[in-house]
Amino acid sequence: FPSHDSKGEWTQIKSSATSAVPINEDLGLEQGMNVATMRAKRNIVEFIQSDLKSSKTTDTITKALAKNVSEDDTASKQRAANIATEITEKISVDANGILKGVYVVERKVSSDNRTVVVVVQVDKRSMNAARQLRASFGN
Repeated sequence: FPSHDSKGEWTQIKSSATSAVPINEDLGLEQGMNVATMRAKRNIVEFIQSDLKSSKTTDTITKALAKNVSEDDTASKQRAANIATEITEKISVDANGILKGVYVVERKVSSDNRTVVVVVQVDKRSMNAARQLRASFGN
């Protein structure tokens, strides 16, 4: 789910995923981390390709923006809905850069070493860094 500012700009998107550790060795732990990372990235792809286009996402963002607005304040509710639509449209426009700017922010291992959790994030800074890196290599 994306975080956003009051101006209708998305600020970051986070996703997490889990994976079992396939074998009881360091290699198995690394394999589990790789699988969880790919799953977390896939969640962002699915969000951009499917969820972002659904009214459910816009409704959820609208509710988050209007959580302190009274029921009869139609103007504020409409403003929240407009900002929510703007956020989803901007994420959609930025989709290609978003996927290139994803990075791992957290990796956890369960106490029994059988499950891992990976959290990935993308934000404007990481998108710009990825864009500049590609430009410096002529891509």
